[in-house]
Amino acid sequence: MSLKIVRGYWNAIKEQTNKHQGKPTDYEMRAVSEELAEALRKAYRYDKLKTKKAIHKLIREA
Repeated sequence: MSLKIVRGYWNAIKEQTNKHQGKPTDYEMRAVSEELAEALRKAYRYDKLKTKKAIHKLIREA
């Protein structure tokens, strides 16, 4: 798993959250990062397409 990929998705989630709800709290960001890490761990076991779908789902829900 590449750190650049994680950082890119993390920034996308932060931007999305900032647009809709104002600035997220540290607690919210920590919760999102844990979900993101879990989704990456699960999806990378199978294939990259599933990883992308899991991340985009997280971004939509954020």
